[in-house]
Amino acid sequence: MQTFTDIHGRKWTVSITVGTVKRVKTMLDLDILGNMEGFLAQIQDFVKLIDVLYVVCQDEADKLGITDEQFGCSFAGPVIQEARNALMEAYAVFHPDPELTAKIRVIGEKFNAVGRKQIALLNKKMPQIERKFDEEIAAVLTDIENQIDRDTLTTGNSFTNSPESSE
Repeated sequence: MQTFTDIHGRKWTVSITVGTVKRVKTMLDLDILGNMEGFLAQIQDFVKLIDVLYVVCQDEADKLGITDEQFGCSFAGPVIQEARNALMEAYAVFHPDPELTAKIRVIGEKFNAVGRKQIALLNKKMPQIERKFDEEIAAVLTDIENQIDRDTLTTGNSFTNSPESSE
């Protein structure tokens, strides 16, 4: 059985059984055995991943009195990756075809590789991204300043020269 620990320090067991497969199909309308491609697409989306994990871990959540919303609030940062890894491994272990089990593990590693590549690309591009944001902020501030100057010239008023209250 696979496990992950949420941001509150609670340890969750991820085990896929025929009962779990049926529950996921009933609750999420997702056939994780008959539609592996759909399952893999779902768990790339973090929100849908957490939905699947909640259904898989629902017995534990019910025992702890944790709702699906509370369960979802228990995920952030590395916990999401750890939980997806646990789900992928549980799925691989459950699958009856050993050849497919190996391929599922490769897919899980590919998910992790994509994440690492995204982080590397973001780190590489960060100086350009920051420079672009700084340029856009400066342009917006210049536009605001120019609009204030135009409004002041058009009305003859300034913000510090406003008429007194009639009180």
